[in-house]
Amino acid sequence: MTTICTQSCIVLGIATLLALPPSAPASSQESDWPAHYVRMVVPGGSATAADLAARLIATHLAEPWKQQVVVENRPGAGGMAGTAQIARATPDGYSLLFAQGAPLSLSPHTFESVPYDVERDLAPVVFVGMVPLVLAASPKLQVTTTTDLIAIARKNPGKLTFATSSARSIPHLAADYLMRAANIEMVQVPYVGYPQAIQDTVTGTVDALFGGAQVITQSEGGNLRMLGVSTPTRLPNHDGIPTIGETVPAFEGVAGWLAVMAPKGVPATIIARMNADIRRILDRAEVRARLHDLGIYPDTVKLGDPQALAAFIRRDTALMHQIVKAAGLKPE
Repeated sequence: MTTICTQSCIVLGIATLLALPPSAPASSQESDWPAHYVRMVVPGGSATAADLAARLIATHLAEPWKQQVVVENRPGAGGMAGTAQIARATPDGYSLLFAQGAPLSLSPHTFESVPYDVERDLAPVVFVGMVPLVLAASPKLQVTTTTDLIAIARKNPGKLTFATSSARSIPHLAADYLMRAANIEMVQVPYVGYPQAIQDTVTGTVDALFGGAQVITQSEGGNLRMLGVSTPTRLPNHDGIPTIGETVPAFEGVAGWLAVMAPKGVPATIIARMNADIRRILDRAEVRARLHDLGIYPDTVKLGDPQALAAFIRRDTALMHQIVKAAGLKPE
């Protein structure tokens, strides 16, 4: 049966709609953020440099946000599991990713299936810092510069050994990249964890390695010799160590990095506030000093706003694609 709405019916409907309480405008909802705790997912295990950095920043954010920032560890699939969780989260500003470079810029080139699309699913918030790779040699090799290492490698092709972490990782690909850029041949020895790789380099079981904060600590103690850093600029607390690019111009800055990301669709005003608050925290001398201790450098690359971070991720993704292709690796 067809029902015909008369003029009085229409008037009654309009009156009913006018009587309903108006929904809060988006700007009001955004200005109330955060109304409760914010979670920050670290796509890796606890007590790592990334985890400790996330907890450091989360602690400082409690002051400007007047809410607790809860850090959650979601390891698995080389960082892709935790990254995918935030990529699928509701874009309301209450779920953040403490992103690591490899799952965003490297994994799309080394895995057949990645459960997210970085540009489609994630919104850049703020750059936290570079995680440089330090090129170091065993004292038994008797080299003090990258030039020395290259000279010995050229005289002894395929004889020197290079410790790296697991295959298809950034340190592994950086070593391959360096050999190609310098036209040298070294044998890569993959290790499951860095402690044994460092120990074997200290004792001379292997000749050289790429590493992070632990390598810097061992070098400061005289157990290793730092030859160069992989970042585009020198490290502020080790400015006497040249970049690898200064010796090998074909070696572009390749390193790990950390950033805060959000699910795509978080309102721009909330993103802007997150960016400003976290940058203020990163500018604090005590925070920067602690990050340096962890091997994280906010001051080697200047990326202020989310747009600059987005451009950086695109460049790094293109570089990783170039390195993976040159190494002849196929997605698995």
